[in-house]
Parts: sequence; C-alpha cells; structure tokens
Amino acid sequence: MDEQAQKTIDERMAKDKEAVLEELRRNSIIEVACKKTGVGRTTFYRWRKEDFDFYANVNEAIEQGRSVITDMAISQVVKSIQEGSFPASKFWLTHHDDHFRIRPINVYQTPNDTPELPQELIKEIDHLFEINERVNIAKAIESNPEQGSQAPSST
Repeated sequence: MDEQAQKTIDERMAKDKEAVLEELRRNSIIEVACKKTGVGRTTFYRWRKEDFDFYANVNEAIEQGRSVITDMAISQVVKSIQEGSFPASKFWLTHHDDHFRIRPINVYQTPNDTPELPQELIKEIDHLFEINERVNIAKAIESNPEQGSQAPSST
C-alpha cells in the first residue's frame, strides 16, 4: 500500500474514532455509538484494544455520557416533584435526606441470642434496592421518550 493510501486510511480512522467518542459523550452506550457512527463493534473493540489513547478517551467519554444521562434523570425527578408527584418526592427524600432515608431493619424479632444478618448481606440487599430504583427510573424515562430525550433545564 502506498503512503498516500495509508494516510487516507489513517485520517478516516481518526475521524471515525472521534465520531464514536463524540457519540459516547452524549449517551455512554457503546452499541448505540457504533450504530449511529457506522463503526462496527468488532472494529471499536479492536481499536480500544490496540490504541491505549483511544481506550482512555473511551472511558472518559463514557463517564461524560453517564453524567449527561444522570443530569437528565435528576431533571426529570425534580420536574416530577414540581408537578406534585409523591413517588418522585419520596424517591428524592429517601436518597437525599437522612431523616427520610430507608434504613435496613432487623428481620429477627426474637431474643438477643438470634443472630443478625451479616453486614455484607445487608449491604448487598441495599445495593439491590438501589438497582431496582434505578431500573424503575429508567423505565419511567423510557415510557415517556419525549421528556427523556430533552436536555436538562438549567436552574
């Protein structure tokens, strides 16, 4: 392959990599970024494996994309609170105010010799509840795509 052809290929690859990174900054989902930019997932993962700078830039872009999505989700929760949604208000209070935070309860109501749940198990249960709440928020956003796709309002 002559030098000019290789230069053209390298320029195209750099342009495609930047397009994928830009898309990841918007949505953080590799599959979606690849589809929107026309880059195959196999190619994406090869680039990520072979190019350390691209690997680092992908991780940074994904974090930026997650931040954008988090901002949109927070905006939706706040908007729902402003519209009088009790579930949104409850969600916000249980996650942002210690007075309303849901605390694990001792499931044993028997004498003191009954062992308590191990802390690891309690933490895992709490984690599962958090995941469930995130899934419910994602479903709510997904069920109302018009609001979920809007950029968050600046306040």
